[in-house]
Amino acid sequence: MRLIYTCCFLMILGFQPKGYAQMHWKSLDSLQSKLQNEEIERPIFIFFTANWCVYCQKMKQAAFQSPKLVKILKSNYFSVKIDAHYPNPIQLSDYIFKNTGVGYYRRPFHDLALQLAQRSQDQFSLPFLVILNPDLSVRRRAFTYLSPKQLMLFLQP
Repeated sequence: MRLIYTCCFLMILGFQPKGYAQMHWKSLDSLQSKLQNEEIERPIFIFFTANWCVYCQKMKQAAFQSPKLVKILKSNYFSVKIDAHYPNPIQLSDYIFKNTGVGYYRRPFHDLALQLAQRSQDQFSLPFLVILNPDLSVRRRAFTYLSPKQLMLFLQP
């Protein structure tokens, strides 16, 4: 019985097991304002996700709670998580991207995600990760689930 009380007490205090870290994503608004003021000097890491995407949720649980990865993302990147179905326009520098499928499709993908994910033969898929240079040119992209080790390799310059 004491064990149950102890576990409940630790959960209430916010106890986190060893080897666990919480990823703190920057907001889309902060990215937009930093780009307007030309204050971004680090690469931009964008994680496009959706609540129905099983592999996106798996990445959130595995890769984005790894202390090493959280530290790398926090210190070396401006990290933003964006819902791939985000309904509002997104302005990045002089470009405005809209979700033109709203009202026409059940779960339309945002034009920013589609634009950044352009591939010649394959359809858009989630999870989608992209690293942008500060000038918004694409440095690297991935269209699949990445384990913590794979994400570590993906983040290396």
